[in-house]
Amino acid sequence: MENILSAWQSYKASNESQFVSHKNFDQASSSFFTQGFPKGEDWRYVSFANLKKRSLVWPKSSGKNQIEELNDRYVLKLQNFSEAFEALDTSAIKGMKIDVSGSDDPCENFTDLNSWFPGRQLMIAFGAEYDSSKPLYIEINIDNEELRTAFCPVSLVFKSQSTPKVFVETKGDGFEGFLSLDLATQVNEGCRLGLYLQEGLSAESHAMVNIKADVAKDATFSCFDNTNPGLWSRHNLRVNLNDKHAKASLKGVYLNQDSHFVDHHTEIHHKVGQTFSEQDYRGVLGDQSKAVFNGKIQIDENASGSNSELINKNLMLSKKAEIDTKPELQIYNDDVKAAHGATVGQLDEEQRFYLQSRGYSAKQAGQILAKAFVFGLLDNEDQSVKDFFGPQLTHSLSQMKEL
Repeated sequence: MENILSAWQSYKASNESQFVSHKNFDQASSSFFTQGFPKGEDWRYVSFANLKKRSLVWPKSSGKNQIEELNDRYVLKLQNFSEAFEALDTSAIKGMKIDVSGSDDPCENFTDLNSWFPGRQLMIAFGAEYDSSKPLYIEINIDNEELRTAFCPVSLVFKSQSTPKVFVETKGDGFEGFLSLDLATQVNEGCRLGLYLQEGLSAESHAMVNIKADVAKDATFSCFDNTNPGLWSRHNLRVNLNDKHAKASLKGVYLNQDSHFVDHHTEIHHKVGQTFSEQDYRGVLGDQSKAVFNGKIQIDENASGSNSELINKNLMLSKKAEIDTKPELQIYNDDVKAAHGATVGQLDEEQRFYLQSRGYSAKQAGQILAKAFVFGLLDNEDQSVKDFFGPQLTHSLSQMKEL
C-alpha cells in the first residue's frame, strides 16, 4: 500500500494547486492506508503480493492527448491519461463536448481509487448533433519508461434515441505498473449503446477496471469485455436497469496462460419490472493460470416480468489451471424468469481426432476448436466489432502452448 500512497503524495506535492478544494484528501488517504487492500469475500482469490513489490510513480503529463475525425470513426488518444485535456479541440465534431470535473467526496475503498483526485474525471457528452453512426475509439496509451501508476476515470453521457458505439483499448506493451480505469455511462431513454473494451497491457502489469452503467426506459446497454491479463486483472461491472424495457447484454472473454490471474465480477440490478438481461462469459486457461467469474443478478420485489440469463463457460487446457466460477441470484419476486449455469471442460478429443483425420496437425486442430469456442461470442456482432477484437483474440490463442 505504501507504494501507491507514495505515488499519490509525490504527485500532490508537485501539483498542490489542483488540490486546494479537495479538503478530504489527507483524511481519505490516511484512512485508506490504514484499511489496506481489500480482504472480503469478493477479493478472496486476489493476491496483491506482486503489486506490493512495485515501486510506482505518477505518470508525467505528456500533452499528447488528441482527438480527430476520420472517414469512418472518431479517435480520442490519451497519453498516460495526463492532465492536459485543455489541449483537446472538439470544435470540429458536432455535438461532442469534453470537460474535466472532480469530486470532494471522501473515498476509503480500493475499487474507487479514481474518485480521490480533483479534476481527474474526463466527461464526454454527446448531444443532439452528434453523429452516432460513427463509432468513437478511445486509446489509452501508457509509456514504458518507468513503473507507473495510471488512474483513468471517464464518464460518457449519450443523447436519447441514439445508437452509439464506443471502443476502449488500453495499450502498454512494456507497462509493469498499476492501471486503474473507470468507465461510467448514462444510457438515456431509447438509446442503444455498445461499449467494447480491450485490455492490451504487458504480461507484468496490474489492472483494475470498473464499469458502471445506468440504463433508462427502452434503452439497451451492450458490453463486450476482452481481457488479456498480466500478473493480475480485476474487472468490476455494475449495471442498473432503472425503468421498463431497459436491457443489458454483457459478454466477456479471458484468455489466461503462464501464472496470470483474471477476476470478473459482474452485477445486474433489475430495479423495476419488464427489464431484460443476459450474460455470456467464456474463458480459456492454460499453464498455471487462474480465473474467477462471479456473476450476480438481483431482481427487486417490484420487478415483475423481468427476464435474466447468465452463463459462464470455461475451457481448461492444463491440469494445473484453476477456475472459480460462481453464478449468484438474489430474487425477491416470483413472477420472473431467471436462468444461470456454468461449465468447465476440456477440448473434445473426438473433434480433434476428426480434424486430424482431415489433414490438420494436433496443434492446428486444438487452435481451431478453441477459436470456435471463443469466437462464438462474436457471431451476432457487426464487422467493426469483429475487426476490433479478432486480431488480439487470434494472437492470444496462438500463444497458448497446450493447444
